[in-house]
Formats: sequence, C-alpha cells, structure tokens
Amino acid sequence: MEYVFTTADNQNYIVELPMEFMALSKWLSCELGNDKQKIAALIDELNQLCKNHNNNKKWIGHEYTLVLQNKEVQIYSNLIFSSLSEDEAVRLTEENLSLYDEESFSEAGLEDIIKLLTDYLEFMS
Repeated sequence: MEYVFTTADNQNYIVELPMEFMALSKWLSCELGNDKQKIAALIDELNQLCKNHNNNKKWIGHEYTLVLQNKEVQIYSNLIFSSLSEDEAVRLTEENLSLYDEESFSEAGLEDIIKLLTDYLEFMS
C-alpha cells in the first residue's frame, strides 16, 4: 500500500492514499484525526490481537466502522452499510462497487494497517 503524509499547517495532517483506499483515508481523518494517543492505543490493540491470534474485532466510529477478521481489515461507511444485513454487506463488497461506493468501503491486510498507523504516528511526532 502506497501513501503520502502531508500537513496543511502545523496541526492538520493529511494521509493521501490511492482511490481504492479512500474510505481508509476518510476513516483516519474522521475517526482518528490527529489524536496521537488514540492512534498509539489502536496500534497497541491491533498488535495484541495479532499476537493472541484473536483476529476478530469491530470498532464502530461516528462515521466509519473498522472490522478486523482473520488478519484482514475492512473499513466502511456507517451511512451506506448500516441499513444492510451482514450477508448483504458481504455480497455488496464482493461485487464491483461504483466509484462513489469505493469512497465508502476499503479493505487491506492487518500488517499494512499497522504499518500505516505506525508511520502516520511517526510523521506527526
């Protein structure tokens, strides 16, 4: 996964990701923002889950939800997916999503997410 960190000023950080990771980028901005403690705590929790082989967890945020299942991470918009059953959501994400829908769903490997968050935290320090 490729990404670039930039800063709009000394307090606002931006993560630029490819289009297929747009929901991930929005999740970082909306749910974590520049909160270094929150990011560090999430990194620790993800690492613990990875070590304990307990790879199933869901974090429901204000606008986006992060789901960890079998070392795969899915991030989806609460607005788009909240009205769907779990089976409907799985079917939707397995089908071709429109450009608009790609902004509402992303998936990546757990190790990639941990590396992204770690690099992001280091960039902000």
